[in-house]
Amino acid sequence: MFDGFEARDFEAYAPTKWQSNAYNLERMRVKDKLVSLGQHLSPLQPTADGPPLSCEVSVEHPALWNNNTVSDQRLYFTRSEHERKELSSRNTRATSMSSQVADPSPHREHIVLCVVVSDQGVEISLKLHPNAAVDRQNMVTKLTDRWHMQAFVDLLADLPDDFHMGFAGGEPMAPSALTADALRALVQAFAEASESPAADKTKVLSVGRAYGPEEVCEADVGFADQARADLRALLPLYQHLAWSRQNDFVEVTEAIREEKKVKKARGIRQNDEIRVTRGLFAGKTGVVESTDAKGLLKLRLGTMVVKIDAKDVTPKQ
Repeated sequence: MFDGFEARDFEAYAPTKWQSNAYNLERMRVKDKLVSLGQHLSPLQPTADGPPLSCEVSVEHPALWNNNTVSDQRLYFTRSEHERKELSSRNTRATSMSSQVADPSPHREHIVLCVVVSDQGVEISLKLHPNAAVDRQNMVTKLTDRWHMQAFVDLLADLPDDFHMGFAGGEPMAPSALTADALRALVQAFAEASESPAADKTKVLSVGRAYGPEEVCEADVGFADQARADLRALLPLYQHLAWSRQNDFVEVTEAIREEKKVKKARGIRQNDEIRVTRGLFAGKTGVVESTDAKGLLKLRLGTMVVKIDAKDVTPKQ
C-alpha cells in the first residue's frame, strides 16, 4: 500500500549524499514507496488491447550503472524485458562506446514513462534519452511527415497547462504553445545532439510535470491518484513515439525477423557450404539454398534438396 511521501524522502537525495553508501537505508525506504506506488498505478497500457508496460525501480545504492551517484530514485514504465532484448543489439550498435561507459543504465536505451523522486520533489514525465536509438530514430522519421507531426502537436495541446517540454536542464516550454515549426526545430536539435559524436549526450528529451516537496507531502496518499492522471495523460504521447511493430518507421521489424532467423540457423546463411554431421545424410556436403525462422535449412546435396536442422550441420572446412 502506498503511504505517501514525507519531507525526509526528498532529503535522502541531497547532493552531499549522492555518492555515499551511508544513506542507502534512507533511499531504500523511498524505493519501497515507489514499488508500492508502481503496484498501485499498474497496469499502464499504451493501447486498450495492448500489453501493459513493465514496471521497475532504479537501484538505491551507488553502482556502475548510475556512475556511483544516486541523485534521484526512479519508477520506470517501459516496454517488456523481451521487447527490450529484441532492440538491445540495435541500440548498442547505434551508441558509441564512450557514451555507453558514461551512461550505462539500461533504461537509457528505451523511451520511458517515469516518476522521479529527488531533493527538488517529484517529476512525472515521458523521457527519451539519446541512447534510445531505435525510439529516437523512429520519432525523428515519423515526425518528418506533416500529418504525424500535426497529430503530435494535437496530443501536446491536450496536456494540462502546467506540463513542460524540453531538454533536461534546459529552459522548459509549454507543450500546448508549441507550433509544428517549433517542434520540428526541437526534434532536429535532439537528433543532432544524439547523432554527433561531439554532441552533448545529457540532452534528454522530456515531457512532464514537476511537484515541489511540500505539494507532494500535502497530497499524502492522494498523490497516487494525481500520478495516475499524469501518466495516463502521457500515454498517448508514448504510443505515438515509441517504436513497436505497429508503429515502425525505421523498418526494424523485418531486421529483427532476419536476426532471429540467422540465430536459429546458428549463423549459417544462404549459399554457405556445409557438411552434415548427424542423421541419414551424415558425412555428405552441400550448399544452403535457404533458411527459415525455425532453424531448418534447405540443402542441396548433389541432385537432392532436403531439409535438415541447423544443429545437424557444420560449415565446410
